Amino acid sequence: MIQVIWEYKVKTDQIEKFEEIYNKDGEWVRFFKKSRAYKKTELIVKDKENSIYMTIDTWKTLEQYELFIKTHQKEYKRLDNSCRKLTIEENEIGIFSEK
Repeated sequence: MIQVIWEYKVKTDQIEKFEEIYNKDGEWVRFFKKSRAYKKTELIVKDKENSIYMTIDTWKTLEQYELFIKTHQKEYKRLDNSCRKLTIEENEIGIFSEK
């Protein structure tokens, strides 16, 4: 299993919409569920006062994750671009694997 971790600084007036799109039933999860290798997404609040959130996407393998992103690149970019208006900053923390 691998986990892809992202950190977001969310615009305060967009928090509700951000939570709706990034939660366990949101648009990103519906997109990722097109892959059998996708397991789950966790949306956590790192710093509520400063609107800092993190997502943790769990996949079976790095290879399956990368293949999914590559083969669905157009849709991935469309969704990512539409979500940029919700955030001030977005950073990929990294991809981590179980030992």
